[in-house]
Amino acid sequence: MGPGGQGPEALIGQTVGGYILEALAGTGATGAVFRGRRTTASADLPEQAAIKLLILPWQLTPEERDDFRARFRREAETLQQLRHPHILALLASGEDAGFTYMVLPYIAGGTLSDGLAAHPGGLSLDEASRIATQLASALDYAHDKNIIHRDVKSGNVLLDSQGQAYLTDFGIVRLLAETSTKLTSTGQVLGTPMYMSPEQVSSGKVGPATDTYSLGMVLYEMVTGHVAFEATTLIELIRQQVQDPPPPPQRLRPELPAPAEAAIMKALAKRPEYRLATASALARAFAAGLRGEWSEELRPQAEKPKNTTADNAPNFAQTLPAGVSYETSGQYLPGATQLAPSRRNQRSNGVFLGGTVAAVLLVALLVLLAKGGSFFRVAANAPNGNASPSATTFNNKTAPVKPLVPVGRLLYTTNAPGACDNQGGQWSQNSQADQRCENGALVMSDADCNCPLGVAVLTSLPGMSYPASYVAQVNAEPMGQTTTAKFGFKFQQQSAADANNGRGGYSFLVDPNGQWQFNRYSANGNRQILVQRHVSSFAVSSKHTLDLIVDGTAFSFYFDGALVFSTSDSTYTTGFLCLAVEPAATVNFTDLAIYATP
Repeated sequence: MGPGGQGPEALIGQTVGGYILEALAGTGATGAVFRGRRTTASADLPEQAAIKLLILPWQLTPEERDDFRARFRREAETLQQLRHPHILALLASGEDAGFTYMVLPYIAGGTLSDGLAAHPGGLSLDEASRIATQLASALDYAHDKNIIHRDVKSGNVLLDSQGQAYLTDFGIVRLLAETSTKLTSTGQVLGTPMYMSPEQVSSGKVGPATDTYSLGMVLYEMVTGHVAFEATTLIELIRQQVQDPPPPPQRLRPELPAPAEAAIMKALAKRPEYRLATASALARAFAAGLRGEWSEELRPQAEKPKNTTADNAPNFAQTLPAGVSYETSGQYLPGATQLAPSRRNQRSNGVFLGGTVAAVLLVALLVLLAKGGSFFRVAANAPNGNASPSATTFNNKTAPVKPLVPVGRLLYTTNAPGACDNQGGQWSQNSQADQRCENGALVMSDADCNCPLGVAVLTSLPGMSYPASYVAQVNAEPMGQTTTAKFGFKFQQQSAADANNGRGGYSFLVDPNGQWQFNRYSANGNRQILVQRHVSSFAVSSKHTLDLIVDGTAFSFYFDGALVFSTSDSTYTTGFLCLAVEPAATVNFTDLAIYATP
């Protein structure tokens, strides 16, 4: 507030730091930015500049006021370290007329947020790429100096008359290097929830990947004209950031090439380790994607877990059809929720200022509630264990090999599934499936006829309700079958006891000839091939590991730890998991494991 409890407009006409305050450019909870004009000639300072004043809410205690002043001075110290063509430079700082202030270049073009409001369908793809490249360069420069921005958003990006972008507002950064002051060591959550990474809202821990996530959110907004997550309440917005996959941007921008979409989605992976390595890697992958090229950073083998046998797993990225929604991070996949047209979120007119104090405190409170289990998804009655168990036991049997994809708790495992399951899982089968137990494996085949899939249906798991979302992993080895006979998973099957077609559901199937399919089945059992691709390097000739992720209405299939395909479909939202074989196929299935989703 200004003098006498008045608003910052009352300061217009005053002189601070040698500048007369001519107009209010933006406001926030802890300050205001004015357009100022120099009162005396100076060889070092421009005639016109932006003057940022620290103006604290009256509700703060003296200790809180001292803390915010220290933060403001810390911002000035941080900016003094940064000299980059796309970071707004600090020209001067100090205290004058009872105010702590900073002098910054005045950018007349306004914020990127303002520009997006004027282009509700998003910017041109080339313009989005150019701005993202400039911002990525600025972020990588700051990261090299151990400085994390923590509040990258369209409102903190200024555009000049030539369209050049400048990153602003390092007021809530955390210096990763050890410093004498511990202002940001209290675990406070600082930032703007629409752009904040899951780790930022859940634990307050940040790193370069945090800024990469936020830049991915800004790029998503530039491409689609919408932020990825919109909600009427703050707690719902935070829940979406922590838990929900973003709607695929191609739904709002159909002309967006698939590899460019993949770059955005990979930057928005929920776990930092599955994002692109740097902000510039995101910009490069997106730019290449606009040319229809798959950058090296998007190849699935970059995400392979260590110590697996999948060292020579094929690269499936270039086999995906145009328009297919997927994410190459190997963790969270695009959901089926359509981003409905809605009014753009109210945008702050602050040029350099972050969110309000109230929002910061509320976010911190909500994170504490979230850690108490208010909205984090946990599978019902799931056994206790680590996030990626490698030795959980069931009835004195050890779980299969460590999963090749990110998983949550181990829910159930059996060395030999189907009719051979002795761990309490309940199974049924249709009339086409022939099952026998040999040497600790399920040997499953289908009659050699023109008939539907043979399926072994997992109808229930011991001691827990059937999971709606899960990760399934199984080892499969074809045994002397024809090269076109497929096998794999059927899932979301609608009937547990169907003696004929196993009506309804989907399947991911592979064959020894190098072909894979994603299929949907109608209520009467008719198959519709949604996607079918042949990969010459894809040979199923020995034991391989198949992984299926069902996350609501988003599905993904992996082969030896490498992502083959992912998509979303809302025809069937629940159903049973099956092992499946086509006619003339004989397959050994071993080491089935069911995990909660990450």
